[in-house]
Amino acid sequence: MVVEREITWQDAVATLTTERERAEAAVAALKARGEAAAIAEGARLYDQGRAEFNGVIAGLQLVIRTTNGTPDSLADLIDRLNRGAGFRQALERLAKPARPAAPGVRSWVSDAADKLVGPLVAAVRTLYENFRADDHLRRETIANSLESARWSAFDAIPSR
Repeated sequence: MVVEREITWQDAVATLTTERERAEAAVAALKARGEAAAIAEGARLYDQGRAEFNGVIAGLQLVIRTTNGTPDSLADLIDRLNRGAGFRQALERLAKPARPAAPGVRSWVSDAADKLVGPLVAAVRTLYENFRADDHLRRETIANSLESARWSAFDAIPSR
């Protein structure tokens, strides 16, 4: 029997932050070694993913901070999350030729990374459903922690 571990709010925020870090790494590689057309397409994909993910984060912050009223529905947030993950995946595929490969290492990471949408959905669901009844200070702590998962502007990401 497999027992699933409960996702903490810290795990959920870390999962969203990892998604941002992956997108930024792809942008940095494109900026360092990509051709002009690839960089332009990368900017478009990144900006679309950024809009979706930052919208999810803003929606989660509203849900966590609001004890009454009707925030965005969970289904709407998951739709945005899936669209954002799609843009991030397309960005990583675009950046793959610009990333230096380590000798003798297969690229299983990007294949496994595409399966990250399930944990992202679980993270958003956890934040949406589990913390609205907590005390005000805890809700503010969680909402403020979500700021670390916000995506920066494309121009603010340095090349590596």
